[in-house]
Amino acid sequence: MSVRPASTAIAWVGFSVALAITAFVWRPMGIAAIVVLAALVPGMVVEILILRKTKPLIDVQRNIPTTAGRATPFRVLLEITSRASRPIHAAVRDILPEDAIPSLWTKSVILPANDRFQSHYSVRIPHRGLHAFGPVWIRIRGRWGLAELQFSLDSRAEVKVFPEVFHEAAILNKESAAEVRLLDQRSRTRQQGIGTEFQSLDEFRTNDDPRHIDWRATARQNRLIIRRFQTEKHRDVVILVDCGRLMGAGAGSRSKLDCAVDSALMLARVVLHGGDHCGVGMFDDEVIGYLPPTSGPNALATLTGCLYNLQTRWRESDFASMFATLQTRQRKRCLVIVISDLIDPETSVRLRQALLKLVRQHVVLFAALRTPELSEAFRMPLTTDHEAFQNVVAARIIKQRESALHMLGRSSVQVVDVEPSQLTVPLIDRFLELRERSQL
Repeated sequence: MSVRPASTAIAWVGFSVALAITAFVWRPMGIAAIVVLAALVPGMVVEILILRKTKPLIDVQRNIPTTAGRATPFRVLLEITSRASRPIHAAVRDILPEDAIPSLWTKSVILPANDRFQSHYSVRIPHRGLHAFGPVWIRIRGRWGLAELQFSLDSRAEVKVFPEVFHEAAILNKESAAEVRLLDQRSRTRQQGIGTEFQSLDEFRTNDDPRHIDWRATARQNRLIIRRFQTEKHRDVVILVDCGRLMGAGAGSRSKLDCAVDSALMLARVVLHGGDHCGVGMFDDEVIGYLPPTSGPNALATLTGCLYNLQTRWRESDFASMFATLQTRQRKRCLVIVISDLIDPETSVRLRQALLKLVRQHVVLFAALRTPELSEAFRMPLTTDHEAFQNVVAARIIKQRESALHMLGRSSVQVVDVEPSQLTVPLIDRFLELRERSQL
């Protein structure tokens, strides 16, 4: 809480100074200046005392949604209640999250006597995660305009910003909606392929596989009857998301970790809709969290709650600790999808050693996210020595990376190597392909 002179008091002080200067020419002006200041100071003291008594009569409440979609506007409502017996001139400033757009909201208002004042504004946050709104600052002015009292009211609140496709209240834009429809269509189409779990007996149709004709049923019905199969359900899929330093690299307007979270949630959506169980694990140099495979109507919301706030801490990734936790807690054979990247030989050796132990028990799919800056440095025209050095270093790193991924592929590990922004569709396609071939 702080007190300062208001504009009226500053004007009177300026007038007193002018009178004092004039006193050098005409002495009575100095007496007038003293009289003005003598009246001004007690008036300010009285007004400050009144403002201090008024402060407890003002309350504020901020109403915001508990969840919001990334970069999706949502409404913030401020309710300021005044129990004072007179209207109060005030300036209100709301402390918004660091990443919020706009970054600052202020408004000059007149708080009605014994009433509630409401004001709302729209804000959007372009980054997923848990974002905090701070206190509301209010500056009230005295009745005579001689003093102002500034104070804060604790109305802290938090909003969970999810990827926009997975926020139920978010209005999907056309591109996101189209992507969701495309993935659902791919999932339904691929799951109608050949499976090993018996589904039903049905009449033979054109283009059906004659090898699936049930001859006993055909003899009884006196027409061709075929056995139809469906892809097995209720299998376990675990998605492991690396949050280490390599995942903090930029990928356009987002980071590689952002792309990994978005694709992991989209894949989880397909897995759950296909009747399977889905779990997640998060790690960097230690295991950040692990959720065993789950299913049911609330499973996707649970998975979203686990992944939405993942942030890189710029630590070296330790694959061995995450894989050891998985093998301890996941005894049943499952499909393990690791979303990460590797560049240097040391990291690739550690990853390969850890995956070799994991692949003995589970089916492993490694999704490697390329670093766009490396590709750009490799393709850029060479006009200076510095650019030539960058090109050589980028080429060497890319070659080491390709060699490491090749070695993983020879170790019975399924590999998907894509740009971060293009991960979702190839990852889901490979998952559906593994389901079709009953390799899970």
